[in-house]
Amino acid sequence: MSEISPKSLVLDLFRVVPDDSEVAVRDLVAITALFAITPNATRVAVARLANAGVLRSSRRGHYRLTKAAAKLGDWVEAWRHGDARLRPWTNGWLAVALPRGLDRVERQRCTRALDRFGFRPELANLMVRPDNLAVDTTELREQLADHGVAAGAELFVMGELSPGLHKRFAALWPTATLDRERRRQTKLLQKSTRGLPTRPIEAALVESFTLGGAAIRLLARDPLLPEAFGCGDARRELTAAMLEYDKLGRALWAGALEVARAPAHTEAARG
Repeated sequence: MSEISPKSLVLDLFRVVPDDSEVAVRDLVAITALFAITPNATRVAVARLANAGVLRSSRRGHYRLTKAAAKLGDWVEAWRHGDARLRPWTNGWLAVALPRGLDRVERQRCTRALDRFGFRPELANLMVRPDNLAVDTTELREQLADHGVAAGAELFVMGELSPGLHKRFAALWPTATLDRERRRQTKLLQKSTRGLPTRPIEAALVESFTLGGAAIRLLARDPLLPEAFGCGDARRELTAAMLEYDKLGRALWAGALEVARAPAHTEAARG
């Protein structure tokens, strides 16, 4: 299992409380100690997240997520909806044309946000994805803006494509690699689901957080490609396995730490 950073862990732990609930720093210190993170490292992580506008102080020693961070959390948690986020594909494509003249930082922010919604770069200032999302273009524009896509970016539905361009677009996603990773993660979840109840509580908490976080990261960043791309079955299997694992994780975390649900790994939003 990869090492968990204090910042990632603190942010994820804020996701386990009801909307707009505050969390005491002393409670975060107690929880992060399970992951061998020192009290000082936890406090530094909280301070940095507050300085970055992710957390806000509600009273001395207590913090809440900001509205912007909550929206990002909603995007992560959308994995639970599975194929309800999709509609049948009719071979159409969505495209976003980025404004000219963006500096490197602005372009990276736009690209990162569009990547969260399955868009991939193609041509000069164009990013594309299959037009199979259940959300309409008006709502999608709002979501992209919430995630940092520049105001001058244009989202539109592409018309008729030549067979060559259609094939070129379809090759933008490493579907075989994605499929293998989904199936590998499903097997890990299934194995952990069988063994987790017998493990010591501290070890079970760490394992459920780390393994569940990796699965959520994969599901949250899934490009949600159409059935024609051959990825649907593995995505659905991983979603079903993670929903079962999430129930187990919720029970562990609620019982040991009195929180509402198991953490959702917001590292999915990075990169």
